[in-house]
Amino acid sequence: MRTTRMLAILTAGLPLWVAAGIEIRTPEKERPVDLGRLLGGNVALWYQKRDLEAADVRNAVERWKPSLLRLPGGSWSDEVYWNGNGVRKGEDFDASKRQGPQWQIDYSEYAPGLRLGSADGSLSDFHGHLDVRALHEYVRDRGAAAIVTVNAGTGTPEMAAEWVKWAKKEGYRVDYWEVGNELDGEWELGHVGPDGKVVDADEYARRFAAFAKAMKAVDPGIKVGGPTASNDQLPFVETLIRESGELLDFVTFHTYPVLGGGKSEGERFAKADDVAKAVERIREWIAKYQPGREDEIEIGVTEWHKQVMETRPTVDLSSGLWTCLFIGAMAESGVDFANQWDYFSDVGAGGHGLFGVNGEGARAVFHAMMLWREHMGSELLEISGLPEGVAGFATLRDGKPRVMLINKTRRPVRIDGVALDGAELTGSVKAWRFSQREYFWNPLKQRPEWSHAAREIAVDASGFEVPGFCALVVSDESEELEGEFAGKPSLEILVPAEAPADLPVEGFVLVRGDDGAWGGTLSEVSLDLEGVGGASLKKVDTASSVGVFEVTPEGPGESRIKATADGLQAEATIRWTEVKQRDQVVWEFAGDASMSGLETSYQLAADSQARPNQTVAMMTLEAAEDVAEKNTLLAIKSLPEGLERERIGGVIGLLGGSPDLHSDDPNAFVQIVLQSNLDHWMPVGRVPLRKLAGSWEKLSIVLDDPRLLEAMGELYGIRFHLKSNQPVEGRIYLDDLGFILRGE
Repeated sequence: MRTTRMLAILTAGLPLWVAAGIEIRTPEKERPVDLGRLLGGNVALWYQKRDLEAADVRNAVERWKPSLLRLPGGSWSDEVYWNGNGVRKGEDFDASKRQGPQWQIDYSEYAPGLRLGSADGSLSDFHGHLDVRALHEYVRDRGAAAIVTVNAGTGTPEMAAEWVKWAKKEGYRVDYWEVGNELDGEWELGHVGPDGKVVDADEYARRFAAFAKAMKAVDPGIKVGGPTASNDQLPFVETLIRESGELLDFVTFHTYPVLGGGKSEGERFAKADDVAKAVERIREWIAKYQPGREDEIEIGVTEWHKQVMETRPTVDLSSGLWTCLFIGAMAESGVDFANQWDYFSDVGAGGHGLFGVNGEGARAVFHAMMLWREHMGSELLEISGLPEGVAGFATLRDGKPRVMLINKTRRPVRIDGVALDGAELTGSVKAWRFSQREYFWNPLKQRPEWSHAAREIAVDASGFEVPGFCALVVSDESEELEGEFAGKPSLEILVPAEAPADLPVEGFVLVRGDDGAWGGTLSEVSLDLEGVGGASLKKVDTASSVGVFEVTPEGPGESRIKATADGLQAEATIRWTEVKQRDQVVWEFAGDASMSGLETSYQLAADSQARPNQTVAMMTLEAAEDVAEKNTLLAIKSLPEGLERERIGGVIGLLGGSPDLHSDDPNAFVQIVLQSNLDHWMPVGRVPLRKLAGSWEKLSIVLDDPRLLEAMGELYGIRFHLKSNQPVEGRIYLDDLGFILRGE
């Protein structure tokens, strides 16, 4: 992302020692943490068997040893009939077994299940590569227990009870039975029933009680919980705790806390702490509504990742450092169990997967989880004295201290010793480093350029450096202090071969060794550019074996880039191509029929008086206020077929107002927002309200941020919002709305 790139560029080559002496202390009360249960995962019906059985994945999972694996797979949980006996045979389905929205299953035997495509009971065209039995056996063979999410969206209590009965008969270990998945979300099948009724907190609590009673009637010893809330604002949670009584054994929620792709690195890192606030609220509700059960009702986070948008920050090194922070926050807040989402991803720009498909191997999040799993311990210690920009956690592992330090800055930080209960660690000790030297995501190839577990090194406990953008675990175990075996280095410049001539591009200088990053340290790399444009730096810092720079074009042509250092040299060329643009009107709002499918918080109609010989969309405002979720002038959530979304480079249109349009807020404005599956909220422009009274303003919003342009291929909506701290009166008009398309 551009903000991340520029931060790296601005801080490159600036050695900064922030001296700090760290104190760790044994707390008065023991604070145990079960890392196996905190570092669980999710497995899903749509996985390919070949990916699960790939050698790199098998070896990684053997290292991981997850204690808890959740199935059958996120939103599919509310779409899947776990058993298809009597209905499904191979890929054939007996339609006579369908009665309205339900299918009649014969539970006397097991057969692979089926997946619904809508709440009316019609089938999906894809039912997964695996079945429920295969997932249970995979979990069992890993030595793990399952968390099963039963279908409370389109299923029945009977269906869930039969699953409990079957799993017990087959000997599958299920530690937790979760009722439904994210039923507070409009994207979830079952959030709206066949009768059009929306599931709210009261309805969910009613369903939970019915499911829990049916399931516990089969096996009173099981643990049943929910509501599997979709976010850390905890929808449905308070009502469930209040209404469910002793039926409730645990509370679960999901969190993808970084909202919006434009956040700075610092803002994204700060969101790792939000889980603690959510856990605190849950504990308060348990104490309020179920006093005396504070130690009985567990809390689980059954899906988590940095963000929903599967963009580069979900797969680059920052995702690993964020994961280190998040796991620490869960441990300190007392989360009982957690499951990362998920195993695999084949999304090009990013992804939630611990592994890529087709044998790509481990990503940063997995390595971060293993830094906790393999090198931290089972009892939390208190830690203080951390310098600004560095987070830290301390544990005991086999009675010995381990300290994890996460440097969130791009500069090295000096640590002047570590003391446990007043006794300083001394001598050369063993440490494990996870940095750019161990993991580098190649954004051009969209895969890891190198991907290694945290590397064992030695540091002087009385004073050592935490490299920039790095997680380092320090022990008290003696280790001989030696330099890393470096081998012979080589230079490589990583830039796109071709790029549009109106946007800067990110470039990298890689210092390679025999197995990924070189283990030594070069002097600064000199960067020379000939031809069109200019580079942001003349000297590139490659202390982490990866240097970052930016090239800005000055029209079509070529940039020839040369990097030199210590007798090494590398060259690369970027060909800048001319960018042509054209406007495409998509919505002319020609009559009442064109108003269908549009959403507004106000009165919406077609108007033929505001513009001569034109019909426009008109929003009538009567003392309209800027209130969250009630200030939508216009929302379009359906884009036309055939629109080349990947070419969208801006927004066009006409925005007008009636002569009496008025607000006492002189700074009131209309906000224009784009929505994409890669970033659900992208404000791209604003028009002052005062300019619209009795006139028209032409919109021509050009997107010049690569992050925004990347998101256009997944664009799904455009919105206009009223922003005013005073009531607004009058009419606002919109006409000839469309997009600027880049390319031929």
